[in-house]
Amino acid sequence: MAGVLEKINDALVLFSGYFMDLFKDYSLTLETKAIYRWFFNGTVGFMIALNLTVMVILGGQSLVKKMKHNLIIAQNKNIMAKKGLADIEKKEQKPLD
Repeated sequence: MAGVLEKINDALVLFSGYFMDLFKDYSLTLETKAIYRWFFNGTVGFMIALNLTVMVILGGQSLVKKMKHNLIIAQNKNIMAKKGLADIEKKEQKPLD
């Protein structure tokens, strides 16, 4: 997913390069510059929203994975503790010869 996101970011940055004429003072009317600036702002806003969405999704997946891992470890510790206690109790209850 990260490789695809990098390609999308690169494509949007290249696409944003076409808007560099907005920052020059020649040949564009103010109305045209205003319209193009909305497209530029939309492109940058889309890039930010996409990156934040991917970060939240990947962070959530990582959090769920970590919580499951910790839960499994806790369950294994409980099982091993019970098994260890059961072994001790069996040793104590050996019949006398």
